[in-house]
Amino acid sequence: MLFSMTGYGEATIRRATFSVRAEIRSYNHRGFDWSARLPAVLAPLEDRLREVVRQFVRRGRVEISLTLEEFGGRERKLYIDWPLVEALLRVVRELPGKALPVPGNDWVWSWILGFPGVVNLGADELVPELAQAAEEATGKAAEALHSRRRQEGGHLEEEVRLHLQRLRKLHQALADREPELTKAYRERLEKRWEELRPQAVTPEFLSAAARELVMLGERLDIREEIVRLGVHLAAMEEALNLEEPVGRRLDFLAQEVNRELSTVASKAQDSEVALLVVEAKATLEKIREQVANVE
Repeated sequence: MLFSMTGYGEATIRRATFSVRAEIRSYNHRGFDWSARLPAVLAPLEDRLREVVRQFVRRGRVEISLTLEEFGGRERKLYIDWPLVEALLRVVRELPGKALPVPGNDWVWSWILGFPGVVNLGADELVPELAQAAEEATGKAAEALHSRRRQEGGHLEEEVRLHLQRLRKLHQALADREPELTKAYRERLEKRWEELRPQAVTPEFLSAAARELVMLGERLDIREEIVRLGVHLAAMEEALNLEEPVGRRLDFLAQEVNRELSTVASKAQDSEVALLVVEAKATLEKIREQVANVE
């Protein structure tokens, strides 16, 4: 079963005084990559939210965004940075009297309280109810993302299976062609042997020529490559039935298939085989394009 690496999921959890909305997008990536945009009050939850998402996503770039909406009723606290106030008062005391455009403490305190950083909004506390809602929203969004990735992966799997069926037919055509090639090679070697025998002036030369012809025959034999090609195709078909991510496995097997096809074309030196290999490689490339989007 294939899962696409691209997808989208969202979920909203509502409580009496707030709501949390989670949005998750995933994209193609060689491994697992994580990016989170969270309200300050939810920042301490990032590692936990990452664990929640990892239960559904093993590979791909994940971007998650949480939005917190409050409906009022929560008391806000203000804090004064007293060390900063004292530092500003020292500055005021050092000013000459004529430097103050308006005499009196009212101006001084107005200036101090308006100075950046003197009056601060207290940090929100991450109450258990809010943390639970954030995790729940993230889990539901990740589950929706997983469902969409699975749905898209189903379409990709259909394409891959169709291309694999075509590769199977091409593999069979190569297997059917192999005995004819073997027969032709044998006839060529026998003819060459008959040509060399009259020229052999010593037993050593005759023995060396025989070994050379045997090695040439082995170099032109494509039976082992045909067998390995079938094994790799079977492994790809089996991978499609697994419940775990198989994108990397399929990519590796596709590389092995490509390697065997290249060897077959190089060793066979046959126009019919060359045409079959060209079509097989074109079909294989379509599979690799689909696999690039698979978890």
